[in-house]
Amino acid sequence: MKNVIYLNRNESQYDLSPSCKEVLAQFTPTYFTQYSSDETITYTHFIDELSHFLGVSPSCIALGNGSEELLKACAYHFLEKNDVVLVPERSWWYYHEIITEVQARPVYFEIVEEKNSFHFDYELFSQAYHENSPRMVLLASPNNPTGHSIALELLEKIFNLCKNSLVVVDEAYWGFTELNLAQHHYFIKKYPNVIFVRTFSKFFGLAGARLGYVLAGDNFFSLKKYLQRYLGYSPLTLALGLATLKDYAYFSKLNRDYQETKEFYYQVFTPDSGVASYLSDANFILLKPELELLPLIQEKMTAAGILLSYLQTPKLQNYIRFTLGRPEQNNFVLEILTSCIDKKVSQL
Repeated sequence: MKNVIYLNRNESQYDLSPSCKEVLAQFTPTYFTQYSSDETITYTHFIDELSHFLGVSPSCIALGNGSEELLKACAYHFLEKNDVVLVPERSWWYYHEIITEVQARPVYFEIVEEKNSFHFDYELFSQAYHENSPRMVLLASPNNPTGHSIALELLEKIFNLCKNSLVVVDEAYWGFTELNLAQHHYFIKKYPNVIFVRTFSKFFGLAGARLGYVLAGDNFFSLKKYLQRYLGYSPLTLALGLATLKDYAYFSKLNRDYQETKEFYYQVFTPDSGVASYLSDANFILLKPELELLPLIQEKMTAAGILLSYLQTPKLQNYIRFTLGRPEQNNFVLEILTSCIDKKVSQL
């Protein structure tokens, strides 16, 4: 298949930011021949800069090769056989994989669908928490693939409820909503059992660089020690990560473009149109086509070289997750979806 457009993996379709391009233009062989040196970005320097950007102490941060590795590290470091982990039902399939890898037991709580959005239901969660007394609670905000976030006020309510459990909050899609950096500093100081997991793959568009980090209080010293690498991380990866922080305004502009695209999709694709769209706080939109439209959509998208994510999990069967791309790509998807709807209407 030629000229494939990958809108199924929640990656950025945009070019590198200006400062990232400068890094690549100026790199020297020592980025690859040495673990680290005075000519390259060191782990300590990167942590210092990231902590300044986030407004937290450097001691609250530990790095990893993307949030995938960090989530797995939390599972392997904290869970034992038969430990219960409370997980959202309509969420990333990978959570189930890492939990069962360590022979722990996932227990699911429902994410509620209402009209054009999904939301976290505190009462359902609270009931599941009291019934199962989990060792770990794994949350996602924003949640993949539903796109909904958990409000900061509700997060604090959850943290107060779950004081006897470890709470891991996957914030891979952090940045696509309004930032409140001070709130997370407050959370990790007040709640010693809470860990936030983030990545540079989504908002900062560095999926291939494999860079992520955890935010946690001083009590998680053992996890931070577990994540330390004697020989450090790729100096080039760290330099690219640092460059994205300098270019925050660039990524904020892209996010405003994403938001405009989402708003347009919400207006066009309603339940009455034949393809429903759901509110999203991330770089993707969840779509729910009428069942008879799904094969036609998949056929036309595939023929056009556009890959979308066609979900088949029990609670999300026949939904489509569409990663936002560049304007011309988003318009191409729009045209195909509209043509599928028009074809169905013409056959009535």
